[in-house]
Parts: sequence; structure tokens; C-alpha cells
Amino acid sequence: HFVFRKAHQVKFSRFLADGDDEAENILEAMSFQTLTHLAWRYRQWYRSIPLLAAIAAPPLREVLVQMQATPTMNPDHRSPFVVYSCHDVTILALLYGIGADFLADETKGDWRFWPAYGTTLVFELIRIGEDASQESHAIRIRLNDKPIALVNLLKYQQEEKEGGD
Repeated sequence: HFVFRKAHQVKFSRFLADGDDEAENILEAMSFQTLTHLAWRYRQWYRSIPLLAAIAAPPLREVLVQMQATPTMNPDHRSPFVVYSCHDVTILALLYGIGADFLADETKGDWRFWPAYGTTLVFELIRIGEDASQESHAIRIRLNDKPIALVNLLKYQQEEKEGGD
């Protein structure tokens, strides 16, 4: 209810009598609590390495295979441009799977992140170096057209456990 209405800019109280500002305010407050709980619940799931691997690994593997094939393609052949569409929870899993830094640190509060409707997650294969013999590539990842930094979540979780003992 809350995710859909916020994404489509529909009043939360649309199903009630018009002009019920108090109900809208109450539902707005409930939406924050609900989305915070959803973010927390999915965070617990996606911090489980076996579960995260089952969800995020197949699409990430497909992206990787395509990117690995691109540098060896015939220069006359166009490099592939691939678009996938998925739900918010899948984008969230991919962000946890790649180790988006803003999801790693619980003290910042960014772990409450929830992908908005129409969120874009872009993986770009970038050529580094102009000399063909020295050519290498890097992957740039952008979330809603902003670059994101990555952390090794396995290492981060291990350090978190060791620091908490």
C-alpha cells in the first residue's frame, strides 16, 4: 500500500473521505515506520550469505559473463546494451550483493534505503588506457545516475562480529 502509493504519488488516504488531513498525516507516519521495517527485514535476509547468493548471484553472473565477452568482440560489432527490469526487492538484493557501501554501515542509517519506483542500477564497462596492448577495463556502477562505492560485505561483517565480541 505505502510503497505503491508513494511511487505513484497517490494520497495514502485516497480511500477515505476527501480532505481528511489528519488521516493522511497518520498514514504518512505509518508509511515511514512500515518502510523502515521493510528495509530492516530485507536487510536481515540479505545479510544471510546463502540467501543473498541464491537471489543476487544469478543476475550478477549474467551481467559479468556479458561484460567479460565484450572486450573480445569484433570492433565492428556493436557492444551490447542490455536492459533488465525488476522489482525494488531485487534491486535491493543486487545492491547488497555487490556491496553498496551505504548499506554496510548501520550507524549511518542509510540501511533504511528502499529503491523508489523507476530506480536505475547501471553497470558500465569502461575501457582504461588507449593503447590496445595495455588495454584494461573497469566496471562503474551507478544508482539513479550517482556513482556508488563498494565494500567487501563479507569482510565488513566479519570485522563487525570480531569488534562486537
